[in-house]
Amino acid sequence: STGRWAAKLSRDDGAEAQRQVVLAGRLERRTATERALAVGRISAAHANVIVRADSQLPPTVTAAQRATVEAALLDKARTMSPSTLRRAARRAIEAVEPDPAAVDAHEEKLLREEENAARATTRLTLHDNHDGTVTGHFTVPTLQGHLSARSSTP
Repeated sequence: STGRWAAKLSRDDGAEAQRQVVLAGRLERRTATERALAVGRISAAHANVIVRADSQLPPTVTAAQRATVEAALLDKARTMSPSTLRRAARRAIEAVEPDPAAVDAHEEKLLREEENAARATTRLTLHDNHDGTVTGHFTVPTLQGHLSARSSTP
């Protein structure tokens, strides 16, 4: 695969190289983001947030409107961490949508999809260590993870 080839060439981890290959492909449609990444104005994590937000815009959003959304997210990326930008990107459509109810509905749709995907990947695995203990691994949705972390702190 291209990811394996890139990993071998760059002596990088295969998963990371594959992520970079995927990002490069997605940047073909977002040239302003590609330029900002190339000159170091944003990180790869920021670029991933921006291209993901673009892919989540409704199909009725025009190319010119997509460019406006991209510019707004690039501006926010100058002062926001990737995780903060990710939360702001859920409302990225507000750069071109004047109706607050439509912006809220779009954000709600994205959150519902994110929650459904998180529930679908929820897992708990346990391994008997044969020494009287069990080791486990779990994946839970972010909200439940934060709730559990808060309830366990004194």
